[in-house]
Amino acid sequence: MSYRLLGKMLYDSAAVKNRVSTRIYFEHAPELRSIPVDQRGDCLIIRKLSSSPETHLTNECDMAAPMYQIDSYSTSPTKAESLHNLVRNRLSGFGPDTITDVLDDEGELSDVFVSSVVMMRNNGYVEEPRDGSDKWSHRYTADYQVFHSQSVPTHV
Repeated sequence: MSYRLLGKMLYDSAAVKNRVSTRIYFEHAPELRSIPVDQRGDCLIIRKLSSSPETHLTNECDMAAPMYQIDSYSTSPTKAESLHNLVRNRLSGFGPDTITDVLDDEGELSDVFVSSVVMMRNNGYVEEPRDGSDKWSHRYTADYQVFHSQSVPTHV
């Protein structure tokens, strides 16, 4: 569900949506050749880096703090960095007291409380062409820790 939360937080931003349209991918982007030419462009790739449960005393608590890496891809370093800044501005605007409706794993809407999103590190990279062309990809990457509510199993 936390992938959906982060994807929705970004997709609900008009500025981000205008830049990437529906090109927000989880874990990896599809093979470039499989994407129609008119649908290629800037994109975001969201990867989960960690998701250990938070505990208090001997029980899980109702907050989670997974770490995500968000890569912003574009055709130039300045465009990749500006896309990264759109993402950073969107995520930094969340919390406290932000509630987002997200589909859970069963397809039901559930309210998720986001207390904060913290950027932990960021950096820019250049990736060589992989398709035999001379078009290099520019990536700006950042790690974010997302503090949000989660359901906790109860045993009666």
